[in-house]
Amino acid sequence: TAGDALGREQALWTQAGNLTRVVDVALRRGQIATRRQDWKGALEAAGAALQQAQRRRLGSKLAQAHLLRGEALQHLDRKDEALQALQEAQRVFGSLGAEFEAQAGAAERRARQLIAGG
Repeated sequence: TAGDALGREQALWTQAGNLTRVVDVALRRGQIATRRQDWKGALEAAGAALQQAQRRRLGSKLAQAHLLRGEALQHLDRKDEALQALQEAQRVFGSLGAEFEAQAGAAERRARQLIAGG
């Protein structure tokens, strides 16, 4: 299964000490969970990605994890926490410079939609 393959990949990258790839695996786990509408699984994956991305100061991965977390929280009906996560994603993307302007804008739009009740 995809979960088994990701588990093997995560073990490989962990053993190799490549934490950037470990974060990538966690983000992919979260994306798969969102496609399955497994919001609890997506939240868990986002938490794992956040922890590793913060530890290694991986800015764009950190922002992606906040975005994933915000989406999961929104679907779990935890709107206030979702809004905070989306705003943090916007802040982190914005701090990364012009290269990440589009992602910062997308996070801002999602936050606005959430505030508007969508």
